[in-house]
Amino acid sequence: MSRITDAMEHLADRIRAGVDRPVTTDPRNVVAPCVLVPPPMLTPGGVACGGHKYRWRILVVGTPGARAELDPLGRLLDDVLEVLEDEGPGWTLAELVAFEPYDAGATEPSMAYQVEIEEYAP
Repeated sequence: MSRITDAMEHLADRIRAGVDRPVTTDPRNVVAPCVLVPPPMLTPGGVACGGHKYRWRILVVGTPGARAELDPLGRLLDDVLEVLEDEGPGWTLAELVAFEPYDAGATEPSMAYQVEIEEYAP
């Protein structure tokens, strides 16, 4: 595995330990409600000894639908944010977005929260 895929799996494992819904790194395996950990953006430096910074935009994905679907999504988001606060790396923003599943049969987007996370890597 590469350093990036290792980091993706490590973050997914940390989140998985604190939630009762699926956590995946593969967008083809999204079964809402769940958490999707896509590859991070990378920025250079920021650490005295070199290294780089991972900037994650994970998705806490709910089911398509009306306002009634926001409550289960909010509970899953709360669980994810608690893990990130307790275990690190810490989050900087959680924004409500629409998630378009890869399933060609899906008729509407799912509600999701895009959670931004930053962490330094050597």
